[in-house]
Amino acid sequence: RDMLLSVGRETPFDAVLVSDDKLAVGAMQYAAQRKLRVPGDIQIIGYNNSALCACVSPTLTSGDNRLDPLCARAVETLMDALAGRAAPQRAYFSASLVIRGSTRP
Repeated sequence: RDMLLSVGRETPFDAVLVSDDKLAVGAMQYAAQRKLRVPGDIQIIGYNNSALCACVSPTLTSGDNRLDPLCARAVETLMDALAGRAAPQRAYFSASLVIRGSTRP
């Protein structure tokens, strides 16, 4: 079945990128209530790569925010600030996509 969802019937889409894995699971439940197949009719991607990703069916594709380097950088910045050293105003971190069952290849 080739199905597209639309918002106000103006913007067709077949994938949703959600800001958190818990919300992505909610999107999966909503899709199930609407009898939409994941990933056949709609693909769902979460963020945080939490343990929750493995607890749903299909398993959830998610962005891994690489919490360890993020926390290490936060501690370094805090230690610099406490020592009176200049701390960066901005830091950039990359995430990686962990592909699982809620998306198509």
